[in-house]
Amino acid sequence: MSVRAQVPVSHAYRDSGTELVIHFPEGWKIDRESSPFTIVSFDPRKRPPQLLVPLGGAQIVVARPSAGVGSVADWLNSDRVTAERGHHITTADVWTTYFGTLTVTVNRFKPDVIPEATFVVYYLELKDRPLKVAHICRGQRRAEYFESVLLALIEDLEPEKP
Repeated sequence: MSVRAQVPVSHAYRDSGTELVIHFPEGWKIDRESSPFTIVSFDPRKRPPQLLVPLGGAQIVVARPSAGVGSVADWLNSDRVTAERGHHITTADVWTTYFGTLTVTVNRFKPDVIPEATFVVYYLELKDRPLKVAHICRGQRRAEYFESVLLALIEDLEPEKP
């Protein structure tokens, strides 16, 4: 399966943790309280206490793995991603501006501990290192749009120039 986003990206952030320039759309805010790189669809200062994402909102994270995780397969194992645990795992080809077409492993699941939440995680390899681009959203009304934002972000990941 091949997928393409239809969301324009207009902002850029140079992320030293991933050594990438991450492009994201208008209206999304960088959550400076989070590490690794995180953007949210809502004002992070107005996040209700004890909530990762408010109903109707989303968060997207771009991260490299912890030490000892050298491949997507290692990361899936480390994250305990299995069909038996309720994860829906597929692969897709994603076209990118700077890295050509990438084959990604897509993990979708609904956690029991967050009401009305859906996690979508794209695992990929860039520059011979694994990368995870993940979103959590609450509520289904805008879930498709939020995944399009995640795809647009992947499509425009740019190598950081020294």
